[in-house]
Amino acid sequence: MTAAASETDPQSFSMSFDGTLVPGGLVRVTGKMVVRGTEGTPGCVRGRPTRTCPTGEPQGAPLLVGITHIDQAGDPDSFGPGCDAAAQVRQCPTGIHDKRVEPDEVDSSGYNMDAGLGVSASYNLTSRLDLLSPPPAGGWSAGAPVTYRLSAFNAGPAPALSGWTLTLLLPQGSAPVVPNGNALRYCAQGVSAVGYPFVRCTGRGPLSPGVTSIAVDVTAMIAASTTPGSQVPAAAYVQPAAAQGAEMNPLGAPPNSPLVDAATSATDNDASAVLEVQ
Repeated sequence: MTAAASETDPQSFSMSFDGTLVPGGLVRVTGKMVVRGTEGTPGCVRGRPTRTCPTGEPQGAPLLVGITHIDQAGDPDSFGPGCDAAAQVRQCPTGIHDKRVEPDEVDSSGYNMDAGLGVSASYNLTSRLDLLSPPPAGGWSAGAPVTYRLSAFNAGPAPALSGWTLTLLLPQGSAPVVPNGNALRYCAQGVSAVGYPFVRCTGRGPLSPGVTSIAVDVTAMIAASTTPGSQVPAAAYVQPAAAQGAEMNPLGAPPNSPLVDAATSATDNDASAVLEVQ
């Protein structure tokens, strides 16, 4: 089934079903809300079909809606042939209860007909860091530019809320170039508590389960003072929004240095990359 938003209200749409829901019955409707790129989305070119546009975040979230017809014994509107006030639900096949009008014992604070069952609140952010630039002929040298590519992935069953951040930590003297902001993120440069430069990008939308964020490319210069034969480390880590609870495998204290060894870290939020200067 495919549903499209109406032009007058792009935040909602209606679905209709053809069939009979007997008292005590339950229908669950599952799906995934996806925001696809159109003109104006970064990466889309005017005049090209929308299928060439990226489908990155914000992706929305899984949808799970429950429609119930639970007619409880003792409800003032439980009536009909064979519907005794003390009978169980299965013994009241013709009972009537309009969930859109009034609550009942099962859902005393809302209307069962429109109740969203929700999804798990568990989420788990992971990060990836790659060297996008190929090594120059003769190897890396002091003062050479290098481009890092970092991204986040949500390995949990629930969305990570808008406001999650990706941070790239670099050696002193690297002079990174801050990527331009767009509809999906905004980025800023800073210096860690122990003096290492970083670039931090904040997601403007949620990161859905099983989805990788559109990558962030950061170009930096290898410090001119770097001596031949030394290694140049970089580290990346992802953090959830401050308004969201702890994830399944949390980061703990954010690193202040690019010397983090992600292979030995207890969290999957961080990643590292190392190049050697010739």
